[in-house]
This record gives sequence, C-alpha cells and structure tokens, in this order.
Amino acid sequence: MQNTQTVEQQIRQSRRRALMNGAVLSSNWHIRLRHHVSSYMGVTVLLVTGIYIVAQVALMRVTAVDELTRAATTSQSIERINPSVTTTEATGMQLVPPISASPITRMSVPAIELDAPVLMVSWMQNPVTALQEWTVARYAIGHHYQSGLPGEGTNIVFSSHVAGYGKLFANLDKLLPGETITLFEGDIEHTYTVTSQKLIPAEGPTPEEQIANLQLLEPTENEQLTLITCWPASGPDKFSQRLVVIAEPTK
Repeated sequence: MQNTQTVEQQIRQSRRRALMNGAVLSSNWHIRLRHHVSSYMGVTVLLVTGIYIVAQVALMRVTAVDELTRAATTSQSIERINPSVTTTEATGMQLVPPISASPITRMSVPAIELDAPVLMVSWMQNPVTALQEWTVARYAIGHHYQSGLPGEGTNIVFSSHVAGYGKLFANLDKLLPGETITLFEGDIEHTYTVTSQKLIPAEGPTPEEQIANLQLLEPTENEQLTLITCWPASGPDKFSQRLVVIAEPTK
C-alpha cells in the first residue's frame, strides 16, 4: 500500500513538473513572440518612414522642376517679344525684358581698343527709390529699348559700365572727335564719327539740367549715336557725373 502511494506521489510530482515546464515554455514562447513582433514593428516603422521620406523628396523635386519649367517658359515667352512692339499690362506699364537680344550685335571702337557684344536693355523698378531706371548689361554694351537703329534717322542710345562687369566704357573719355565707331547688324557694318564729348551732373542736378539729361535719351531729328557711362570711375566723386559721347553717320 505504501509502495502504491509512493508511486502515485511520484506520478503526481512528474505531472506537476511537466505542467510547470509547459507553463515555462509557454511563457518563453510568448516572450519570444513579443520580441519578434517588436523587432518586426521596428523594422516596419523604419521602412514606412523611409518610404514617406523618399516620397516627400520626390514630390519636392517634381515641384521644383515644375516651377523651373514654368519660369523658363515665362522667360522665353518674354524674350521673344519684338523690341519694336510694345506689350502693355492692365496697369499700362510696358512689359519688356530688362535685357534681351538686339538687332545690333556688336560695337567696335579701335581708338580705345573696344570690341564688344551688344544687348538690348530696358528699365526696371529700383527697389529702394521705386523709380524706373535703365538696366546696364554686364560684359556687354546696352542698346536702349525703343531708341533707334542704324538707318532710321534718329537717336541710337548705348550705355555700359565704366568700372566692374567688363568695364567696357572705362576709356570712353579718350574717345575724341574724329574717331570712328562701327556698329554691326550681323555682317552689316554702319560707321559713325565722334563729334562731341561732355560731362553732365548725376547728383543734385537743377531742373534745367534734368530736362537736358532726359533729352539725351529722346529721339533726334537726325541720326546719331549717344554713348553714356558713369563718371568718374573712382575717387571721392565716383559716379557723380555722366560722361556722354555723341557720334554721327560717317559721310
């Protein structure tokens, strides 16, 4: 009898140990499962985050390309405006590009060793004074929009830098009466002879001087070239004046 009880106790203990081991194994399985799920969740979050970032970058690039395309299209449409045609906005302001191609492609002045391309320049609003001012081309001579062309019998106005950006008009003061200026329309040459040179005040001019300065840009009864630059190029009075050279068709 005692042996039978001892055997039964051993069986019960074996069953308890088996149950306990099973519980432990079950617990470890859940722990392992949670660990795997956590790991996969971390990878999933990283993956989703990566996909989101890539998508946002792609969207930004597409948006940027679209903006650049629109800007380029607008720029090209403006630059195709014929300089002889005036395009008007609802405000009445003439819409022209500040710098574009000119029918006059080049200017040559052997006396001052000048041979440079020509671009059409227009006006733009000064952000400080809110006034309309003429733009000045960099590394090129500016042909003023709506001024004349060779053979039209009126004023043909040019301007360029005296210092910086190629300083193409740095030696304009050395261009004396009798010297020759040649304009090129492609392969067609037009020759002019310098007739006069003068300085006009750019800072604090009197009303009479202002009127005279504006007349430099106005049409003339006879064909002439008007070359304008800031003067002097340096010193305490830097850019306080404008140097103007006038030339007429060579006879």
